[in-house]
Amino acid sequence: MQRLGGQVQHYAWGDRSAIPEMLGLPISDEPCAEYWMGAHPKAPSTIDGARLDELIAADPAGLLGEDVSARFGAFPFLFKVLSARAPLSIQTHPSATEAQDGFDREEAAGIPIDAPHRVFRDRNHKPELIVAITAFEALCGFRTVNEITEVLARVGGLEPITDVLTEAGADTDAERIGRAVQFVLSLSRDEAAPLIEAVMAESLVAKIAEHHPGDPGLLVVPFLHHIVLQPGDALFLAAGNLHAYLEGTAMELMANSDNVVRGGLTPKHIDVPELLAVTDFTPGPPPRQTVSGQRHTYFSPVPEFSLTRFEAGPAAVLAVNGPEIVFVSDGGAQLRSEHGDDLFLQRGQAAFIQHDDGPYTLRSDGLVWRATLGNS
Repeated sequence: MQRLGGQVQHYAWGDRSAIPEMLGLPISDEPCAEYWMGAHPKAPSTIDGARLDELIAADPAGLLGEDVSARFGAFPFLFKVLSARAPLSIQTHPSATEAQDGFDREEAAGIPIDAPHRVFRDRNHKPELIVAITAFEALCGFRTVNEITEVLARVGGLEPITDVLTEAGADTDAERIGRAVQFVLSLSRDEAAPLIEAVMAESLVAKIAEHHPGDPGLLVVPFLHHIVLQPGDALFLAAGNLHAYLEGTAMELMANSDNVVRGGLTPKHIDVPELLAVTDFTPGPPPRQTVSGQRHTYFSPVPEFSLTRFEAGPAAVLAVNGPEIVFVSDGGAQLRSEHGDDLFLQRGQAAFIQHDDGPYTLRSDGLVWRATLGNS
């Protein structure tokens, strides 16, 4: 068990105070959007000043275990605190096959890995689990065609979108929605302007437009469910799920990837054809998960990760089946190995657990998060 240091990401949509207050850092005018814990080469965590990705590369079997090293080839997940003051981009994430193909395609084209217009920055897929710490707002999952047309009719002035959405044919709801999303995201700002003016009658659209005025992505908002998670509530997002996080602070756990395909509401690179190619337009909101009890493990049907939330309560004896990260978002925690080694964590601190650290006991007087392998 070793203390782990993460890295703050300063994206423009980030809140200025939530993450610094959690980490015990000074608050400034610089936004603090995410706190990364893991071994992604873009922002690797450190142990005693050494980069975790380099430590793993030097001894993968020693830190991860032979089985994990053979299955995943690297550290399997990326763990984050996310805090949004403004809406994130409308985005989706590729499947494993799409990520591999896209990465190899951009490598062959000679696009630098850190180029602003690069879409695929690694070969991994990015399923993700988001769990609210504060009330957390998101757009996620498509409404049905009937639900979308009802919203468009209530607003008025959006008949061009309705016409595309309801165009005659034997296609499915998913195909109709995909066709309509392609239509609105392919509009120039001038072409989209009268439609955006009309859809501003929706209060949520008007709120988002304060941050992204004139963005054609505003026209996608009526297509998606508006979800408000309460603390402890969660969503699992599989590959292809179109979404945009709007406001709030949450824990986020995902496969070890930074592949994001954006369609709007961002100054970053937008790739509408790629977004359309990887998005699943099947309507329906992702099932909301609610927390239950002092110790709760969230549903995440992937092998790379699982997340358990611990509130203050009885000590828990935990078996170790692979590498783990333990993070304290409130209060403090004590980790004691079967050999009697102790590690004390305060709010904002994290620990790295090697695969062979053996069973350990977790005691907490606050709120603790344990990221492990899936099905562990």
